[in-house]
Amino acid sequence: MAHIVIKKGHDLRIAGKPARDVVVADPPRQVALHPSEFRYVKPKMLVKEGDRVQRGTPLFFDKLDDRIRWASPAGGTVVNIERGPRRRLDAIVIELESEESVVEGTAYPPEQLASLE
Repeated sequence: MAHIVIKKGHDLRIAGKPARDVVVADPPRQVALHPSEFRYVKPKMLVKEGDRVQRGTPLFFDKLDDRIRWASPAGGTVVNIERGPRRRLDAIVIELESEESVVEGTAYPPEQLASLE
């Protein structure tokens, strides 16, 4: 049995080696974005329950600076918008679709970047 010593922590006695098995998990059915985890952000919603979103679609923006927007991490349907005390936005839950679409943006070559507004 190996004895692992961690300074300023716990002494862990670990017996044996970890298993070499790889577990393949099912893909998730839902994803959630938690705006309350972003410090100093006052979110203002751009979508409502039942809206279909693509990956990259803006979900909310910061009330203090409306240029800052948070994009959807996946494509699907917004099934729940959870609110906490004082109507604070706690979570945006998205039910995933089997065929995910992505918002396409304009791509610029590096030479053009300096001349853009």
